[in-house]
Amino acid sequence: MKKVLIILLVLLLIGSGIFFWSRRNNSVQNLEIRDQNLIKNNDVIPIAQAPITIVTNPIGATIKLDGNEEGKTPLSLSNLVKESYRLEIQKDGYQTIVATLFPRENKGFISLALTPITPTQSSVPIAIVSSKPTSISHSDQPSTEDMQTYLNTLLENDPNIPLALAGKVNVPLGYRFPDTFDLTKKVYLEIIKPTLEQDSLSKQMPLLARSFLFAQLRDRFYYDPQNGVIVSAEKNQFAISIINFGFFDPTHISLNQGMELVWFNQNNKACELRTDPKSPQKINQTIMPQTTSSIQLVEKGIYLFFCQGNPGPLQTVTVS
Repeated sequence: MKKVLIILLVLLLIGSGIFFWSRRNNSVQNLEIRDQNLIKNNDVIPIAQAPITIVTNPIGATIKLDGNEEGKTPLSLSNLVKESYRLEIQKDGYQTIVATLFPRENKGFISLALTPITPTQSSVPIAIVSSKPTSISHSDQPSTEDMQTYLNTLLENDPNIPLALAGKVNVPLGYRFPDTFDLTKKVYLEIIKPTLEQDSLSKQMPLLARSFLFAQLRDRFYYDPQNGVIVSAEKNQFAISIINFGFFDPTHISLNQGMELVWFNQNNKACELRTDPKSPQKINQTIMPQTTSSIQLVEKGIYLFFCQGNPGPLQTVTVS
């Protein structure tokens, strides 16, 4: 009887061992399968970035990402899954732009002005010093229809090229010669005036129109009488601002001594521009509706600008 009990006990222990070993082996296999699935999912499902629309001035430039041609401007790029791309912008007669595009940091709308190649320049690509293209940030993503409407408006406007320069100069899209000028002197081009559309809530420009206006103002062009060509002004020589239906936009600006401050009065009435008595320079100037005016600030210090009779906030400009 004792031998029978011992045999039964041994069989019970062997059976239990087999059962627990089997359960343990199945658990490890299932765990490995789950781990493999997780790795596989993370590996094959990239996170796509938001679409980016690129427009150049002038339009029709070829866009390449990592050496692959994507199309011509204006162009909307989507499914940008990498952290960065090598961006090339090429157009005959203009200097090539080479930059690094960071999709996460350039969501929305990018506007770049192309620099014409003058007789003294070569076609060597220009590298963007900051390695990041200028980005225009706003909450509204411009649609293809918005872009086309904007571009059509620019194309319909007369660049006002003087007869003496007809067929000799190429006026960038969105710009025109002023009505009065002297071709023996440097002539700054005007921008095509935007419509006086006003947001019903903010009483200022709609965000999309504001972004397009800032994009144009960031690129100043002038006629060089010595070489008989239109060239792009150095961006480190000026700062821009909009008088946005009576409100200064932006309200705070910092610039270096000797730089120009350029205002565009986007309003239906003139701005009697003034500085407070404590400002380093006394400014007394009238900026007519939808016109550009500039002042060179040669004295260091803090300037407070305002439009006389306008209830909007002051604009603070720090010159160092």
